[in-house]
Amino acid sequence: MTFESEILSEIKPSEEECAQIIANAEELKRITESYLEDNGINAKVLFAGSIGKGTFLRDPDIDMFVMFPEDMPSRTMERLGIEVGMAILNGQKSYTEHPYISGKFKGMDVDMVPCFAVSSAEKIKSSVDRTPYHARYVLENADSKMRDEMRLMKKFMKGIGTYGAEPHVRGFSGYLCEIITLYYGGFLNALKAVAEWKEGVKLNFGNGEGNFSRVAMIFYDPVDGRRNVASAVHVDTLSRFITAAKRYIESPDRRFFFPNRREPFDEKGIRARLDIRGTTLISVSFRRPNVLDDILHSQIWKTESAIEKRLHYYGFDPLRSVHSVTEREVIFVFELATNQLSETYVHEGPVPWVNNADNFLKVWANNPYGAPFILEGRWRVVRKRPFRDAGNMILKEATQLGVGKDMNPNSIIIRDHNETIEHVDKAVLTEMLDPRYPWEN
Repeated sequence: MTFESEILSEIKPSEEECAQIIANAEELKRITESYLEDNGINAKVLFAGSIGKGTFLRDPDIDMFVMFPEDMPSRTMERLGIEVGMAILNGQKSYTEHPYISGKFKGMDVDMVPCFAVSSAEKIKSSVDRTPYHARYVLENADSKMRDEMRLMKKFMKGIGTYGAEPHVRGFSGYLCEIITLYYGGFLNALKAVAEWKEGVKLNFGNGEGNFSRVAMIFYDPVDGRRNVASAVHVDTLSRFITAAKRYIESPDRRFFFPNRREPFDEKGIRARLDIRGTTLISVSFRRPNVLDDILHSQIWKTESAIEKRLHYYGFDPLRSVHSVTEREVIFVFELATNQLSETYVHEGPVPWVNNADNFLKVWANNPYGAPFILEGRWRVVRKRPFRDAGNMILKEATQLGVGKDMNPNSIIIRDHNETIEHVDKAVLTEMLDPRYPWEN
């Protein structure tokens, strides 16, 4: 038995488990179809996701699509879809491009998603209309052995922390995992190929068309060649996948699939690590906005980047940053080379031979910190810093930082080094100070 076979035996549901999962899903389908018929609603029911494709692991979710005629008005489709979902699941409303219902059935998490039964993937009216075609594509192109290979890929992605296209992960959707495996003819073949990838890798089953800008990788959707299945993948997540593939090929290990739980440093351990590094922490928190999770996490990444850029601009030299979300606040932690800067710094001016060089000299003629001087072919002058303290800078610049639109600058709380260590989750600080990957723990 190969190493991968041993892993598969642990992650693949047994025949009894599969039978129970399918039985639960089929019962939910029958109940839904009966409701549709009893209430005169013209719609079909289809399983998508891993259950629809036969690539599910243990404890899978059920993705059920209620497919309405494509000539039905969008608002009617949404209204009926929510009605059906609430009647069957009595769950809660969630959103993609339009609302759907999330709930429980027989202990299983269920997403009941309304969509249009379009005649082809090219005629979609919303992105979810394409999903049933994804399920069909995998079923038609992958036999049972290949679907097991896809299971290995999904578990591998989960183990290394790259699974999921949601904004908080910025990684690989289940469907992308499946078609990568299919493209290369299996799990190991795929990892060997991935180990040679670089940013900008482009995969195509032959139907892809068009260019995509500002993306880490491209995989043209085999059911709709105008779409990049990998559009959500961030370059950091891609890099992690490439690194994990290289390490696994070198030395297969269970930790790629079942990572050990990392024990966070205690306060003493955190302080000791920071003392060794000679750095200081600062944290910036905002009141958590009442928006959908996908919107929230998109704004979190934007906000973290905006604050980090401003810290760089004013000379505080952030080394790393992390963030966390609680019920009440969104917290950003920055490790800085220094939190307190000198009174002055060297301001760079123009080269002497341009027209505005004399202007520069006039402006700084009576500078209290000294006259302008030439260094490396440019005029320079020592001037007073606008900010010496990082926290003060963030507070004063709050409305100019370029944070996410729902992050209220008036709710900002700045915590200094000691307050950050005391207040922030130790697991988050451990992630910053000991950034080992899951397979290295």
